[in-house]
Amino acid sequence: MYADRDKGAENRKKNAAAMVDTFYDLVTDFYENGWGQSFHFAPRGRFETFRESIVRHEHYIAAKLDLNENDYVLDVGCGIGGPMRNIAQFSSAKICGITINEFCFNNRILTIKKRYQVKRGTEITRKAGLEKLCESRVMNFLDMKFNDNTFDKAFAVEATCHAGNREDVFSQVFRVLKPGGLFASYEWVLTDKYDDENSKHKKARQQVEKGNALPQIITANRAVEAFKNVGFGKQKKFKKKVLSAVDVHKYATDNGQLPWYGTLEAKCSVENLPQSYIATVVTHTLCSVMEKIGMAPKGTTRAHEILLEGRDGLVASGQLGIFTPMFLIIGRKPSKKT
Repeated sequence: MYADRDKGAENRKKNAAAMVDTFYDLVTDFYENGWGQSFHFAPRGRFETFRESIVRHEHYIAAKLDLNENDYVLDVGCGIGGPMRNIAQFSSAKICGITINEFCFNNRILTIKKRYQVKRGTEITRKAGLEKLCESRVMNFLDMKFNDNTFDKAFAVEATCHAGNREDVFSQVFRVLKPGGLFASYEWVLTDKYDDENSKHKKARQQVEKGNALPQIITANRAVEAFKNVGFGKQKKFKKKVLSAVDVHKYATDNGQLPWYGTLEAKCSVENLPQSYIATVVTHTLCSVMEKIGMAPKGTTRAHEILLEGRDGLVASGQLGIFTPMFLIIGRKPSKKT
């Protein structure tokens, strides 16, 4: 673990829940309009669309969990439910998603109104005809209001990075899983290439943290250690081992796929024009004008500035090879028999 002397990081860690809630109040509509309903990255095949790569990335974690129609599954940090819906359609599993965020602003119409994020996710789920398989609830993943041993399996897609301490959220997942249950999580982590004494590395890391409302980014080894510390393992004699810990980005690019940050660079295809430099300048100008004349909520322009800072840090950290948003860790809660 690197020695972080950034006082801002300590403050973000201390106030993680409130910070994340406020962050998503401001940026949810930006995410949905510019990225889609699934707020995460994915490696991309050379002849694959952005949407296809996102869905494939979600199906991959579903396949690793061997989800099926008999499973009751927890989505830890579901946002507006994009991954949950795609995974439910793929596997026929029943999924309950939880998100800490209670409302977001709707910037896509001329009138300003508040809309609950869970309400938005439920609205999309209903239109997709998936009410019997998908449910969204407002809940802090550090304090889950579920009984012990409730779920057969669980997954998290780039969500637990918002926790001030990974053990806190992993222990909650461990508690609500049934004995023998699997948990798979795409983690935001620093790679072995990260050097805290390198000014470029440190700047990119801090931009990612500040631009994405993160308490701090931890190393891959630290994330695996957190899994082990709460008890995930194959069976009792292997209690200190997780089932799998793999950087999906490295595996994908080693096999000819495009990197996850390619979309942010807007280099993949015409489909990525909304992420281009010119497009972001136009969007930022529109945000500023609309906020000044009262057609967008106060804070909209600042929210876009935060996202741009985060984007710059993500691209730089990806190019430097010091960060991955898809370090996949899979662990099993020991069964009662072991």
